Formats: sequence, structure tokens, C-alpha cells
Amino acid sequence: QLFVKTPLIAGGVIGNEQLQPEKAHSNELVLGGFFEKLYWEMNAFQTIINDKVEYLESGRISNSIPQNISEIHTNGIGGQFVYKSDSVSSFINISLQKSKQSKQNIILKNVEYDTRLYPQYMIKSGFAFLPYKYINFNIEGQYIGSLLASDQNITQHDPVNFSEYTLDD
Repeated sequence: QLFVKTPLIAGGVIGNEQLQPEKAHSNELVLGGFFEKLYWEMNAFQTIINDKVEYLESGRISNSIPQNISEIHTNGIGGQFVYKSDSVSSFINISLQKSKQSKQNIILKNVEYDTRLYPQYMIKSGFAFLPYKYINFNIEGQYIGSLLASDQNITQHDPVNFSEYTLDD
């Protein structure tokens, strides 16, 4: 992203020596505890990413040039519950988050919109049965909320119209 003078492929990336490193600042508050065979944890978090590197015009020009052009603010909450006994264990993790991205548009007006990088919610759970010392049976599942396609995926999916799409839950 810094020093490429000649792209490796047509439409590839050209380096930008003025590119600054992305910086992430995170805060998290966690509260948890034990009750016999049950462990629980709740958390709240905030992350701010400054100088987010993006490709100018998302590859819609002949060559992409990385630029520091946006900022991301993420706030969320999560929880985890784990139960363990000698022969059974189970868990559930839940997280909810809202991420906003801001950058200047073509007329230098600051715009804010939902970021395309993170789903708003995720749930993961599992169950394990341990009938004998060296044998166990597990089942796990996860449910991930819908996700907007990234600019690069949109460009590759529909290089003519650049039509947006969503990855389903």
C-alpha cells in the first residue's frame, strides 16, 4: 500500500507513500462471576478507528490508490454464559454492535453511514457430552446477522453498475 510503483495486474493497486497507519482505540468494561458450575460475563465496548485505509473510488478507476479517508465508531454489548459439569458442558455467546463510518464525500461534506465491515449481531452456542474420559460429542452453531457487501466485493460482483447487495443472516 505504500511503495508499489507498478501494479502487478491491470487495475491493481498503486502505492501511496503519504499513507498513514490506521489507529484503533478501544475501551471495554467487563463484569463476570461464578456460581458453582455456571460462569457468566457481560461486557460493553467502544472502538474508534482513525485514518482508515480505503481504496480511492473502490477500484472503479483504472488503478486503485489507498488513502486514509474514513473513521469508524463501534459501540456494542455482549454476554457469555458457560455451564460445566463432569459430563456436560454448554455455552452461549451473544454480541450486539452498531458501527458507523464517516468520511468526506465528493463535495467535501462529512457523511456518516452504517459500515460494511461488521454484522450487527452474532449468537454462538454449543453443547458437549462427555460420557467417558477420552470420548466427547459436540454440537455448535452460530447465527450471524446480515452484512452489507464491501465496496471491493460490489466492484467484483457487478463491475458495470456497482449494485449493492447484502449477505443474508
